[in-house]
Amino acid sequence: MALLDRWRSHGERRQQEAIARSSQVQATLAQWHADREIAADELLNSLREFVAQLQAESQQLLSSNCQQRREIHARGKQERLAFLEALRSNVETDIQEWELKRHSIERSRRSQNRTDRQQLKLKRQDLAREVRETLSQSRAQRWERAKTSSERLTQFRQQLHRYRADLTKLVWGDLPDPTLPSTASTPPAVPEVPEVALRSTPEESRPDAGGESTASVDTEAVYNYIQFHPGIRLAELEQALEISRVQAVDALRFLIQTGAIAQRDRLYFPQ
Repeated sequence: MALLDRWRSHGERRQQEAIARSSQVQATLAQWHADREIAADELLNSLREFVAQLQAESQQLLSSNCQQRREIHARGKQERLAFLEALRSNVETDIQEWELKRHSIERSRRSQNRTDRQQLKLKRQDLAREVRETLSQSRAQRWERAKTSSERLTQFRQQLHRYRADLTKLVWGDLPDPTLPSTASTPPAVPEVPEVALRSTPEESRPDAGGESTASVDTEAVYNYIQFHPGIRLAELEQALEISRVQAVDALRFLIQTGAIAQRDRLYFPQ
């Protein structure tokens, strides 16, 4: 019984201690909560003061920066205006100098052009004079060659006529020539000697008597050119061989008479 009472008293004491301890904890927590609320209020107030101070400083800094920007802008504007003015002055000075140089260059170029034109005119006159002299000499040389060729062709014709007369007398005697158109019933035969004489060179052909050549250089050239260029015209032949109209006509007439070439519609073909 005494043990039970003792256990009960011990339990009541423990319960009282727990209640006391709980009330103490509640009091401590209430104190801590009050202290925390006070600290929070103080912190909030300090934060508000810091924010207000920061806003004031920021506003002051912004106003100071804005003022500085205005001053910098004004100073930069003045500097830009001064730079533009100096640049305009320099550009005008450079333009004037370039204008003076351009006028000087134009004057020198005009003077040089006049000098070049005068020199070109003198050279043109000299060249024209040389060309006229060359043409005159060439014309004289061609005339001499044409005259020489005509004389040689005339001599060749005479020799050919004499050869034909001698050949006719040798073959037919004193009888009339049957190759004449009035008495011949068949076309005349083409003698072989003119062709041989035509294709021989002046060095190879010698006259029978009289010391004159029996071949014409112009006739041979004409015949050879017609062989390589059948169907050629008279003007083209003159231009290609650089001979006169008289030389070309005489050579073509001789070649047609000897049967070496044929003429059809003002075109010449080799036989």
